[in-house]
Amino acid sequence: MNSAISAAARAYGARVADLFTAFEKVATNPAFGGKTCNAGLLNALASNQLLCDVHPSQSGQKLIAETIARSLPWY
Repeated sequence: MNSAISAAARAYGARVADLFTAFEKVATNPAFGGKTCNAGLLNALASNQLLCDVHPSQSGQKLIAETIARSLPWY
């Protein structure tokens, strides 16, 4: 899906910030076991603090913002 989006964006001169790869890169640290939840990039569930939902934590939001900024030509 990422390659399809990137190809379509290139065709129209748009830029794509690859957030999946950014999250994956952080999570691949052996301390996190490949899990974005363990890396602190997602919010914990209110019902069980040991599990995460799909929404980014403040750290995840910061990573998203940095990734988008790096995709901009003036960054």
